[in-house]
Amino acid sequence: MVDRDTELQNALQNDVAILRARAVSLSSYLRELIHDSTSRPEMGDVLARIASREEVEAESSDIRSFILNDRTYARATGSTGVIETWP
Repeated sequence: MVDRDTELQNALQNDVAILRARAVSLSSYLRELIHDSTSRPEMGDVLARIASREEVEAESSDIRSFILNDRTYARATGSTGVIETWP
């Protein structure tokens, strides 16, 4: 693996100030952002994998029940990672 130096021009001063307040260098932030982006599979690969799966039959009431059970479990364990959905 070869490391490369890269120059960023026209970075907004406000953005740089926010990173500085978070004690994160712009280089470090960009390195992490690039790594996170390149570590994920490409969308086409994800969609192909989903399309290759066997279909699952489910009623709307089953789906609502799964969501409700997940919310109940999350609240009981103190998890804050619950995604709210429409009733």
